[in-house]
Amino acid sequence: GTTLTTPELTADSPQSTFTGSVKIGGVLSVMGGGGAGTSRIQGNFQIQGTSLTHNGINISSTHTHPDAHGGSTGGPQ
Repeated sequence: GTTLTTPELTADSPQSTFTGSVKIGGVLSVMGGGGAGTSRIQGNFQIQGTSLTHNGINISSTHTHPDAHGGSTGGPQ
């Protein structure tokens, strides 16, 4: 394979296609996403880790809701 070492790389293309697996060794940031601002993942998707948030709200396996009796519901099953 070929290794490109550079402090920053910008690919300015209206559309890019990768025909094989893609591995990202650092943080992945998705900015925007389509004309309507919607990003899509097609196919199965697994998240491994201890935290998943949406707009600062915990929606991971430890996510609970208050119940009608002053306690809280259990996490997702």
